[in-house]
Amino acid sequence: MSRLFQVAWREYLENVKTKAFLIAVFMTPVIMGLSVLIPSLLEGKRPETRAIAIADVTGALGADVARRLAAHTAPGAPRTGLYTAEVVDLGGGDEASRAARLEATRKDLDDRVKKGDLFAYLVLRSSALARAKGAAPSEYRTANLFDVKAMEDVRNDVSEVVNARLVAQAAIAKEVADVLTSRVPLEARSVIAQGKAESV
Repeated sequence: MSRLFQVAWREYLENVKTKAFLIAVFMTPVIMGLSVLIPSLLEGKRPETRAIAIADVTGALGADVARRLAAHTAPGAPRTGLYTAEVVDLGGGDEASRAARLEATRKDLDDRVKKGDLFAYLVLRSSALARAKGAAPSEYRTANLFDVKAMEDVRNDVSEVVNARLVAQAAIAKEVADVLTSRVPLEARSVIAQGKAESV
């Protein structure tokens, strides 16, 4: 037994003398400290407010979408808005004249996004209301397509505004509208896994 202990002690002493062991001994408290410090620093960092312009070719949706976007606040900071919304003036007249005015100002909007003055801009077309096949779609133009949350917030706000307008126009009862505009409850389950692992 003493021979086994001697071999183990010799191996331990050999490992203690290595650089890897010394680095691990000194780095462990540093890593543990950083794992506590970094999340607290990230929580304290205020989220960046994103400027989004709205070019409303329909002439009917822009102001409502802008209000909804401006109402988004950062989690844990209800006074910090996530978005500032600016409605682009496309003038009066019919939809065709507003579309022509949009094309005249598109380069300026693209340049503002490239410079960072705008995070993105949204073009609202009548296909948002009519959903006709083959109609030109609305556009979300940005330099950062990796920020999926901003794009989803814009998409959801446009959907909410359009749905509310269509429900009001058709005089649909609120209870029915709530059902029509909500997702069907559906759970994905595995036939193989059991317990908590069986659902996503």
